[in-house]
Amino acid sequence: MSDIYKDLERIKALYEKEKYEKNRKRYQIDPSCLECYKVKEGTEPEWFKKFWRIFQKVILKAMDYNRNTIEKLARRDKKNWKELWKKEKSY
Repeated sequence: MSDIYKDLERIKALYEKEKYEKNRKRYQIDPSCLECYKVKEGTEPEWFKKFWRIFQKVILKAMDYNRNTIEKLARRDKKNWKELWKKEKSY
């Protein structure tokens, strides 16, 4: 298991303990929390849906995403993403 994965698992465990078990008002933030950063089904942008289908083929363990995933990708230059999708259609 990679070091970054271990770090992310520690953050998640601390977050769940502080927020849900101890009910603290201040707690470790977990940007991967699917509950806190829900995406309403069907509201994902079309470019993201295409990205996710490709990503899951490359990263087989990719199971879920949340609002942060979409927002981080959206901050990138959308023009480059659109070009990628045009190329994808040609395969």
